[in-house]
Amino acid sequence: MKDYLTVNKVSKHFGGLQALQQSTFAIERHKTTCLVGPNGAGKTTLFNVITGFEQPDEGEIRFDGKLLNGLSPREVIGEGIARTFQNLRVFEEMTVVDNVMVYLNDDEATGPLDALFRPFHTQAALRRKRAAALGFLREVNLLHKADDIVRNLSFGQQKLLCIARALATGAELLLLDEPTSGLSQSALTAMVETVQKLREQGRTLLVVEHNTRIVRRIADEIVFLHEGRTMAQGEPDKIMSDPKLAEIYFGGVV
Repeated sequence: MKDYLTVNKVSKHFGGLQALQQSTFAIERHKTTCLVGPNGAGKTTLFNVITGFEQPDEGEIRFDGKLLNGLSPREVIGEGIARTFQNLRVFEEMTVVDNVMVYLNDDEATGPLDALFRPFHTQAALRRKRAAALGFLREVNLLHKADDIVRNLSFGQQKLLCIARALATGAELLLLDEPTSGLSQSALTAMVETVQKLREQGRTLLVVEHNTRIVRRIADEIVFLHEGRTMAQGEPDKIMSDPKLAEIYFGGVV
């Protein structure tokens, strides 16, 4: 199949720290790829470079053939890539559904002047946006929390909300940065089920994940990163059975 996202010899340094070193890999459309590696391997830096929050010092990033180098985060979303963050970045004092509505493409004018001079048009547009937002909440099993204030959600529910917001952008590729970290067992189960559901729907996902049991459940492929370099790429069983990679990741056998 044709490569969908390609990272070609990408390097990034911060002062004397070399966060990425000639990292190279590609992922295919409609697959879930897990990005794994020990702490400090450069996984979050790689996410930042792909999504425009950092610019690479060397190398190219292409999405569906288009060069992403130099694009801002907003422009990267416009090209069809959205991400979640480890530090969530939710609007805690807004409702859950309003958090999602903020991320919807606003093709209809609904500003203050429109509300004043075209109130019926504005109300209809807002109803359509709310309906769309509720649909994304349904996808992550948060529909029953739509009108709750976000600060009242559990940590796991807030992480699911972040996925709903990424879906609301209309992005074709979703980058999930450690979606299962810090979750209780019940929240962990809900998150894995959500990611599996997105995978079954044929969405394309790039996921940073540390738990090898979860990786085996959700991944079609693994990209193994170490000290900013791509060490290996392949099917989960093949990567996880490699004793050299196990030594790097765990200091022993998986």
